[in-house]
Amino acid sequence: MTLRNLLADQGAISASDREAPCGHIFLRYDDARPSIRMLKHAVPVSRLPEFLGASRPMVAALLEIGALTRLTGVEAASSKMSKAVDGLEMAAFLERMQVRLPEVAEKATTMVTLAKAAEKGRVKMSVILSMLLQGRLLRACRLAGAAGLAAVLVDPQEIKSKLALPRPGMSGELALIILGFDPSRGRRVFCHPEAAPLIASEPYGEDVWVSPAALENFRQKYVTKKRLPLVMGARPLAIEKLLRERGVKPIWDPREFGAAIYEKADLPKV
Repeated sequence: MTLRNLLADQGAISASDREAPCGHIFLRYDDARPSIRMLKHAVPVSRLPEFLGASRPMVAALLEIGALTRLTGVEAASSKMSKAVDGLEMAAFLERMQVRLPEVAEKATTMVTLAKAAEKGRVKMSVILSMLLQGRLLRACRLAGAAGLAAVLVDPQEIKSKLALPRPGMSGELALIILGFDPSRGRRVFCHPEAAPLIASEPYGEDVWVSPAALENFRQKYVTKKRLPLVMGARPLAIEKLLRERGVKPIWDPREFGAAIYEKADLPKV
């Protein structure tokens, strides 16, 4: 019944079908697939503190900087779905933290939790989390026996020193997340083999650094499938139907870049 109501909210079935038995409703599977995926992997924002080992301000900061994104294409659905994030994206975020940050058995005296760092340094949580995701906090680590963001330890002095020398832009990994790419496969946008890179960057340790201008240049020309609802102002199902009817296709094989990339000039008006 939850799927039936969501399909009705998204216009895949008629509103009158809300009262019909689910076994009497027929539609193309491809039209239902986006809604099915949302239901299978949706995580309510209210449960993110539990899953991420985070406080509510930390969750709000992650949403603010785009590390996690709301399922914005389902505003008309039930409150559970309209206030949810992609569970696969959440799991990938936790995995990145686990892989990137070394684990320590004991907390050094100079290291504090994220909440304590924000309090001591009078720094916004979103700023600290952005620095962490950009790989700028080289001393950051995870305390054994703790889970999620509650396990993350940072050095307030390192944060203070990095804030004294701000660098506009962000790491390649964070840029990929914000633009809607799979970070593990999307790195080819920085080194396109057949032409100039889709996103200009410069070396930055094991990653690359993306300037605000490079990010904006990409946004002016292209958009990934994940960001189409924000750019076109419509729900995912309506967008898929419109693109299919107009014959608009990604400009490259999605498997090449970890996301379907569309040229903005090709997108039809909603």
